[in-house]
Amino acid sequence: MTGGAPARLLDWIHSRQPPEPPAENSMSYLVSLAIGIAVGLAYHFLDFRSPAPPLVALVGLLGMQIGENALPLLTRWLS
Repeated sequence: MTGGAPARLLDWIHSRQPPEPPAENSMSYLVSLAIGIAVGLAYHFLDFRSPAPPLVALVGLLGMQIGENALPLLTRWLS
């Protein structure tokens, strides 16, 4: 198969091997932190309340992480 993300996903499902995680460096963390600070400052200066209380937002992020990793975990458990 050739051609993009769907083909890679199908290849991964057929091989039942988890994909290699992308190489991360400290720059991605710094960019993420800078964007978060910029959005926080924009919220402050616009006198705009965050759409969710901090605890709810953190639980939402936890759910995103669980959802992102659910398929690889289920695949490992079932194989």
